[in-house]
Amino acid sequence: MGPMDRRTFIRSAGAAFVAALLPRAAEAIDQTDVVFGTAYMTGDGAFGAALLDDKGRTLTRIRLPARGHEVVFSTADRAVVFARRPGTFAMAFSTIGKDEPLVFSSPADRHFYGHGAFSPDGKLLYATENDFEQARGAIGIYDATDRFRRIGEYSSYGTGPHDIHVSGDTLAVANGGLETHPDFGRTKLNVAAMQPSLAFVDRHDGSLIARHFLASDLSKVSIRHMVGDKSGRLFIAGQHEGNPARIVPLLARWHPDTGLSPLPVADNAIARMKGYIGSIAINGDQLAVTSPKSGVMLRFDPGDPSRVEITEQPKICGLAAMGPDFAATSMVGTMQLADGETRKTELLWDNHLSGV
Repeated sequence: MGPMDRRTFIRSAGAAFVAALLPRAAEAIDQTDVVFGTAYMTGDGAFGAALLDDKGRTLTRIRLPARGHEVVFSTADRAVVFARRPGTFAMAFSTIGKDEPLVFSSPADRHFYGHGAFSPDGKLLYATENDFEQARGAIGIYDATDRFRRIGEYSSYGTGPHDIHVSGDTLAVANGGLETHPDFGRTKLNVAAMQPSLAFVDRHDGSLIARHFLASDLSKVSIRHMVGDKSGRLFIAGQHEGNPARIVPLLARWHPDTGLSPLPVADNAIARMKGYIGSIAINGDQLAVTSPKSGVMLRFDPGDPSRVEITEQPKICGLAAMGPDFAATSMVGTMQLADGETRKTELLWDNHLSGV
């Protein structure tokens, strides 16, 4: 989006957005245990982001200029939604309508990968980006206290960085290993030579702390999404770019004492995912993953991954912890709640569901 497009968009969406939020969203956020954020599509091809309450009801809708991907929260009243790869916009907004939304962009030679994470104090936003002319991954650094002005970048120490996780002074980056260029849309240009990795980067100076690779026979498993638990472990979800007939581990775990290793989920359960994990979430001792390609959610204790509970829901993908269980959204407009209820809307939910 150019400057004129951004101004036009803010004029048309900003005031209506604030008016729609107050006082309903502020009151709902105060009264519910959790508020969720997610991108959506409509049946007529429009795009937006929405806030949902713990009953799956839409608190507000925010119009986006193109398809969104993940919503990340800094605090309960502040969030950013990123464009889907290879989009170049992101929108920061107050969840309770304190001010108008702010659209900001990646540099001209970069695009976003749809994910980001705030520093622990909420002052900085780290965004995964593609330096597409150099075919290298970057972590863009944006000042959340100064209208998300881009103040620098670090290397992601890999190609195709997707998800990013902040833990204290460290950034964990899921380098998917796939080279893309906006001239070719979402086409993957280097599948034969891809080299996915999990990189740990010092968030203060950008130096590489450590980098981990899967075994060579798993080099076609693109590391995409991850979630951490209270013990310091990371659980990593992948998407297989190799022979679709071959069943390969799509999940791995990382621990500072043991490094990165596949999570031994039963082959018959992994086969149900059709080589694609769209989202991952953890809740206590339960890990859950979804595949919109197969309409399946797997839930299990990562300490005993041989016992897997399987749930079927067409196009299920978005996933977040909710109470003792999980909430899950689908690309056909349903939301499964922790109490087993399913709520249906006219909005088609996108890949991710974030809770705060």
